[in-house]
Amino acid sequence: MLDTIQKLTDRTKANIPNAAAALKERLCDRRELPLAGIHGERLYLTSVSQLEHRTAQLQMLYDQIPQCNRSAARVLLDAWASASIEGAEVSLPEVKKNLSNPQTGDEKMVVNAVRGSNYAYGRPITQKNLRTLWEKVTEGVCENTHLDGKPYRSGMVEIGSASRTVHTPATPERLPDLMEQWFRFREQDQSLIGSFVAHFYFVYVHPFCDGNGRIARIINASSLYHAGWKKMKSLPLSNAINNAIHGYYRSLEDSEEAIQDGNGKWLDLSPFVSYMLDVFEQCMIDAALSRNELTPNETKLLDRMNLAPGNAEITVKKAAAILGNSESAARNTLRSLVKKGYLTEDMSKVPFIYSLEQHLPL
Repeated sequence: MLDTIQKLTDRTKANIPNAAAALKERLCDRRELPLAGIHGERLYLTSVSQLEHRTAQLQMLYDQIPQCNRSAARVLLDAWASASIEGAEVSLPEVKKNLSNPQTGDEKMVVNAVRGSNYAYGRPITQKNLRTLWEKVTEGVCENTHLDGKPYRSGMVEIGSASRTVHTPATPERLPDLMEQWFRFREQDQSLIGSFVAHFYFVYVHPFCDGNGRIARIINASSLYHAGWKKMKSLPLSNAINNAIHGYYRSLEDSEEAIQDGNGKWLDLSPFVSYMLDVFEQCMIDAALSRNELTPNETKLLDRMNLAPGNAEITVKKAAAILGNSESAARNTLRSLVKKGYLTEDMSKVPFIYSLEQHLPL
């Protein structure tokens, strides 16, 4: 994660070697964003060349990762992690057990996040359906309902704890204009960096009375999916964030730190974008490592099922023909893939049907 401009400025004032050169390089390589600050600041990215170079490296890594067929399991993991970031205290096994009938508010929060993810992956999020996404994510678990307006909140909220306010978002009167800018920016910039800028801006503006973080993370992943990053369903971004949660909050705060110069106040969003690039890389590393857990026969079977349209659902007999093994050996391979979360097993039919796990039955 990149240092803040203020930190580099302090190092320069302290005469730390190379600090002045690093600060100059950052300030000379910056780009203003077409997004307004909520307190009149201008928004920038600094170290643009470095961020773009990093993005090119991640694109190459992404291209090398094979398609993973655990999208349903990964969407559930991501939903659980996103709810955990917001304070939900429930284990993943508990959620799985009560998936069709959540017993607590925390379980409901996870199930709602799954439903929201499925909705967002099914269609791009626009001005016409953002409210629908919010309703799916917050149904039955919404806090501050007295502040809900349509389409956005009608009152002020504060982000932080009882002892410390971390962020005071935009006033309700400014939300329509700021969200119009957000939608326009997302339409114009569908790059990896652009998706992370949009993530920050959504949380920064905080358009709803509740659920803003969960929605920002859902839209971040699903917008990349619709922009051509089709493996996003198998890359649980929120889980990687949850595993590095202190960096998430720190980078949000660092990017909201106002910088004063001769042209007024401005924000540098590069610390958050840099953090998210690190998180995205970790997602891909985790995906590659999980792929390594497969045996050669499991890999061969999944590849055939994924690439051949007629093989998305197969029987033991068909699997045996693909693998050139006995039906007993093929059955063991299929059941191993079920156990690892790559396939589902339908025992209501004879012969049993094994399917790629594409979505959760919600």
